[in-house]
Amino acid sequence: MVQDLCKKLRPGGKIAIFEHNPFNFVTRIVVSKCVFDEGVQLLSKSQVRQVLRSTGLIENLKSGYCLFVPERFRKLNWLEDKLGLVPLGGQHFTIGSKKLNQSDLMSVHEHDN
Repeated sequence: MVQDLCKKLRPGGKIAIFEHNPFNFVTRIVVSKCVFDEGVQLLSKSQVRQVLRSTGLIENLKSGYCLFVPERFRKLNWLEDKLGLVPLGGQHFTIGSKKLNQSDLMSVHEHDN
């Protein structure tokens, strides 16, 4: 599925994957009780990065963790940015760009002239 998504991207196009964080105990509890998540396997941030790398189409990967602060504690939202590298957020994300091949680069240069 990820391979197909990456193939459909334009050169330089972005893909973003948000996934439940298997290292967050609250997330694991919520997922275990959700009928939509029955039988799923939660992927770690490094596993998602590996899946994207394995397509051979994606580069410039950036990733982090998010959803540290429950909605009822909105005043603490400023913590989200500070905790992005800590593997305890409710979710993690990985963003990458589709690689440009040689013909894509030549096309860009033609438009610049």
